[in-house]
Parts: sequence; C-alpha cells; structure tokens
Amino acid sequence: MAWLYLVLAGICEIGWPVGLKLGWTDQGARPLWILFAVVSMSASGALLLWAQRFIPMGTAYAVWTGIGAVGAFTLGILIFGDSASTVRMVSIALIVAGIVLIFVHIPGAALAYSIIGLVIFAAFTMFDFQRLRRSKNMDSAPHTATADDGSFDTGTLERGKLKSETFKRAGTFAYHCEIHPQMHGSVEVVEKD
Repeated sequence: MAWLYLVLAGICEIGWPVGLKLGWTDQGARPLWILFAVVSMSASGALLLWAQRFIPMGTAYAVWTGIGAVGAFTLGILIFGDSASTVRMVSIALIVAGIVLIFVHIPGAALAYSIIGLVIFAAFTMFDFQRLRRSKNMDSAPHTATADDGSFDTGTLERGKLKSETFKRAGTFAYHCEIHPQMHGSVEVVEKD
C-alpha cells in the first residue's frame, strides 16, 4: 500500500507545476488553477509523508521527484509545446535510469546518473529555450522583438506565431520585448560571401 501512496504522491507532484503554469496569464491570476496547484502540493506532501513510514526516505524521495519530473517534462511537451529534442529525451532517460538504479543497488551509480542527467537536461533546456525564443513564440504570453534602434518590430506575437525580418545591411542589432522589457537579445547579420 505504501508504494501506491508513493505513486499517487508522484502524480500529484505533476499537478502543482501545471497549476502554477496555468495560474497566471496576461489578464491576471486564475484562482482555480492556483488552488489546483495548492491542493496538488498538499496532497503530494501528505501522500509522501504516509509512504515514507514504510519506504526508506531516500528511495521514496527519488521515486517521488522522478515521477514528478518525468510527468511534468512529458506534459510540457504534449500541452505547452516544450522542445522534444533528442538531447532532452536522452537527459530525461538518464534521470529515469538513475531512479531505476536505486533498485539495482550499485553504490553511487544512481546518484551519478541522476546528477549527470539533471545537468545535461538543464543545460540543453536553456539552450533549446534560447534557440526557440528567437524563432518562434512558444510561451503562453505574447511577446515582441523590437529593435532598440527602431529598425524593426515584429509586433505582438501570440503563442506559436512566427515572424521573420529581412535585414538590408550587416551588423549586430539589439532588440527587446516591448511587453517584457527585461527580455532582450541581439541578431548578428553577416554579409553573404
């Protein structure tokens, strides 16, 4: 019965990042989704508490976070349009391998694979996020790409929208999001050989 509680705790662990993701939009807070996140967190913690009475803490925690991480990763791809690149898939597989190795009892192997998987996953998630942000809006919020010097402006891009710009000269062009000024970047244009 403790393992059932642990699996249910892991499933609830998936619910709270989804609730937080959907709990805020440009129109403001969405209280029911935030409540969903709070209920998911509470249920997840309570079920983990019960499971740890019979399952060793380290094992329970690794399985619990693993179910949450893999579940949130999968929903991110299926629902929110997150990247499903080969490197990200291999990285999440390493996290799963680390959890499986807990049950094989190879000292240190589970921790090593989990840490390696998390580092690779985090690094390539950041790389993919930056690459996707420049070409297509995959975020739930609208964005713009507005040149700091006023030479181009994509206008507001809603989720999934793509806009291209043609540059007439070589150079580096700094840009920012008019909606979110803390978001900025640059485009480097080189002359054709």
